Formats: sequence, structure tokens, C-alpha cells
Amino acid sequence: MEKKHFLVFLVFGVLFIAGCDQLGEDSDSSTSISTKRFIGGTKGLSLSFSEDTPSRVGDNSADEFEIIIVAKNEGEHDIERGKIITSLQGIDRDAFALPSLSVKSNTELAGKRLIRDREEDGEELELEYRDARYKFDLDATFNVNIRADVCYEYGTRAQTDLCLKRDANERLTRDVCKLDNDKLNIENSGAPVEVTKVSQRPSGANEVTFTFDIEQKANGDVYEPGTFTNVCDEQRDRKDKVRVKVSSASGRLNPSCSRLGGGSDGTIELIGKKRTIKCELSTSGLQEFAHTRPLKIELIYFFKDSVEKKIVVEDTDA
Repeated sequence: MEKKHFLVFLVFGVLFIAGCDQLGEDSDSSTSISTKRFIGGTKGLSLSFSEDTPSRVGDNSADEFEIIIVAKNEGEHDIERGKIITSLQGIDRDAFALPSLSVKSNTELAGKRLIRDREEDGEELELEYRDARYKFDLDATFNVNIRADVCYEYGTRAQTDLCLKRDANERLTRDVCKLDNDKLNIENSGAPVEVTKVSQRPSGANEVTFTFDIEQKANGDVYEPGTFTNVCDEQRDRKDKVRVKVSSASGRLNPSCSRLGGGSDGTIELIGKKRTIKCELSTSGLQEFAHTRPLKIELIYFFKDSVEKKIVVEDTDA
């Protein structure tokens, strides 16, 4: 009898301890804090024609219809009102009774949000061409391939952590970070252009050099900010250009970047959808012990993408 009671007690004891361990694990996981800065991704706007845009219309003003492009913000940058411009290609403006082939957004379009550990979707809007109709009387049905070119001003926020100390060449076993590091972690907000491959190294007794790449990650074309105002067209002299701003959270670091005119804010040109930026940073005014400091890199640009649809214009007399 005593042996039986002992076994029952032992089983309950094991279950109690396991329960406590599980409770401890659940408690730790519920109070853990995410260190994720951005949602990430390589998308800006996703584009499509609305289902309300017909695939077949009649000639001789038989049908009045709308051409509607749906733009959804899949990245993390908020687009200001008027900064999304669509222009139609492959369509005769006069034949389809359109006052203009270009339309601008009339409201802001918010991007995705990271709220604690919860992701919130970006918004979508419609760019509308209303009261379209094919005016002329056809002798035979024909096809129109419509392409909507969409230009929108976008931005990328990136952050990394530099390791710094006054004497950049000094190596101590107690240093909490490495001043010579060719694989610094970098995080980007969701956008079609990213900051990649960040590295740093001492370049003098009181100087650190850091480099980073800027890369276009999505299909489309990049243009200098401010390129488009009313029409989304081709501006070759401003193509493949991105504005770059490098700063620190404290505002007390003043990097000097050769491709940015010796400062920390300027426009660079991508070569083969990529460009490397090198910057020098004085450490003479910093503390003697190694420490990390966040470095912010902001990219600003126009991005151009397109979406296509075929519309059949029918001879209604046939």
C-alpha cells in the first residue's frame, strides 16, 4: 500500500514540475519583445485594372465606360496626395473621348504598418478615367492594348548599428563590438530599392570608414525625386537616380561621403541598378570605450511601373 501511494505521489510531482516549466516557458514567450524594425519586402505599389474596366465595348458611342487602375501600397512608405500619376499608352485619346490620358491621385496612400508584433496592411486607391466611349463608326472589330504607366514618389528607410570608439585602431578584449566588420546587419523598410552589404573598418587613429550598396530590387524604373508632376513619361536624363540621406539618431555624427559631394545628403546614379557609397566618420569626439550607435540611411526616388489590358472594340453593326 505504501509503495502504491509513493508511486501516485511521484506521478503527481512530475506532472506538477512539468506544468510549472511549461508555465514558465509560456510566460517568457508572452513577455518577449520583438526587435524587428521593419516589415520589409521589395514591393512598392501593386497595380491592376479594376473588374469594372470592360474587356469589350461597342463603337459609335454605343457604350460609356470607365478605365480604372487599382494601386495598392505593398511597402512601408506613405505616398502624398498627387504623388501617384498614371498615363495611358496605346490608346487614341480623341477616339475614346478622354479629356486627358493622365490622372493624379487625389488622396494620400498609407503604406504598411508594424505595430508591436502586428502587421497592418497598406491602403489602396483607384485612378479613374470616367465617361470613356469609342466615338467612331467602325467597319470591323479591332483590339486595343492599353498600358497604364504609373509613376509614384517613394522612399526607403534603412538602419544599421556602427561600432565606434575614440581610438578606432585600438583593439581590446573587453570591446563589446568589432570596429572591423564586413557584414554589418542592415534592415530596410518595404520598398523597391534597398540598402545592402554594409561594412565598416578603421581608417585612421580617429576615423572609421563605412560602405554600403544601394540596389534596385523590383522590376520597373527608378527616377530622381521630383521628376514627375503631371505626366508619367520617359525622362532619360533623370533616370536611375536616387537621393541618399545618411544621419544618426543623435544627430551628432557627421559622415562625409564622397559620392554625396563630401556631405551626407545628395543624389547618386545607379549603374546596372546598383551603386556603392563610401563614407568617413571622425571618432575624435567620442568616448574611449567601444559602443554601438544606430545609423539611418534614407532613400527618396520616383518609381515607374506599368500594367496592361486588352480591350476589344466591336463593330456593333456587324
